[in-house]
Amino acid sequence: MSPSSVLLRTERLALRRFTAEDAELVVALHGDPEVMRVSCDAWAAGGQGSGPVRP
Repeated sequence: MSPSSVLLRTERLALRRFTAEDAELVVALHGDPEVMRVSCDAWAAGGQGSGPVRP
């Protein structure tokens, strides 16, 4: 990951824009019902979510 592609970096995390190489993972995440339940609930609630995230 080139330093110029990083939008935010902490000790444990580096956020960057999606790239074409991310497509397979994004498709898999969007196909996971549990991921979509949590992310869609949060989006529908204006980012507040509907409760705690459980493993």
